[in-house]
Parts: sequence; C-alpha cells; structure tokens
Amino acid sequence: MNSAAQGTYHYWKNGARLPIEETSTWAGATISGARVVDGKTLLKVTAHYSQRRCTGFKVSWATANDTIQARYRLQGEQLIWQRSTDAAEQSLSVPRGTQLFPLIRAASGYLIRNLAHGHCPVMVPNIRPDADANEQFAPLISERSATLEADTADNSQWRYRGGEYGDAGCKAWLDAHDRMTRYVWDAPDGQWVVKLVLD
Repeated sequence: MNSAAQGTYHYWKNGARLPIEETSTWAGATISGARVVDGKTLLKVTAHYSQRRCTGFKVSWATANDTIQARYRLQGEQLIWQRSTDAAEQSLSVPRGTQLFPLIRAASGYLIRNLAHGHCPVMVPNIRPDADANEQFAPLISERSATLEADTADNSQWRYRGGEYGDAGCKAWLDAHDRMTRYVWDAPDGQWVVKLVLD
C-alpha cells in the first residue's frame, strides 16, 4: 500500500459544478472517505485492505429519517454482512475471486487495477433509490472489468465496465499510486465528471 495521503473529490454534471465533495484518506492498509452533499455528510466509509484488495468495510449512510450502518467482510468464499437493522450477521456464498467495492471514489483505483486481468465479480451494497427496506445495503454482485487504454510514467487511463456503467463503461485515470484522479461517465442523465484534488 502507498504512503498516507489525503484529498477531496469534486463533482460536475454537464459542465456544472455540483455541491458534492468526497473527502478521502489513504493510510497504510486503510482507505476512508466521507461524501458531503449540500453541506451534509451522507456517507462515511472505512475500508481495510490486504495487498490492495478490500477485505472488509463499514458504511454509515444518512437518510432523511435515519442513519443506516452496515459492515461486510470476506471469509474465503463467504461474504459476512450485517446492517444495523438486522438482528444477526448474514452469510452469502460468493464466486471465487469476488472483489469488494466500498462505494467511495478513493477505493476505485485499487479495484480498477485488480480488474486488469479480466472480468471479475464485484460486490457493492445496494443503495439504489428504488430499493425497499429489505433490499437497502444488501449485497449486489455484478461482473465488471477494466481495460488499460493509455499509460505514461505519471498516470494511466482505463475503461471500467459493468454494473451501472454497462458495456460502454466510464473512463478513469489513475496516478502512480493507483489513486483515481479523474473519472468521466456519459450516463443516461448526462455527463458526470469527478476530479481529485490532493491536500
């Protein structure tokens, strides 16, 4: 893992700056982040890594009425997970090689680099707007891939496909430490751009 660093991701949609910021910290084997929208912290994540693969993470998500917390960890080919609304931990069998993605931009670079060898199952918590109470933060697994499109000494450009990005995918740029520094997605509702500014 790389040495400690801090930064903030800033968001644009169709060229207009959005009131969304994601503060991020890379510290040893831990990546953490917080997404702030209109001055309110909606998402907090702490993720743990071994050899740049996420082994588990904790999420806190603020809704209009409540704050939901959840945690996930891999044990072999079992995903162990629990939400604050659950009475006990749950276990789910997952395909060999499944990667965990803890929702924050700071974790994107390592995931993309890990997908460079081909398609791979990726688990993300369900935060879809149409998810009902039983579906919220339940594990979603989809096949994803990443293809290197350009490489220089300072950064690499990738095409990241699968999940909400579909077959067309999005573009992502990683720095020499595999931190994602920029992201461009031509989504159905417009073009999204995210840029990292390091402290």
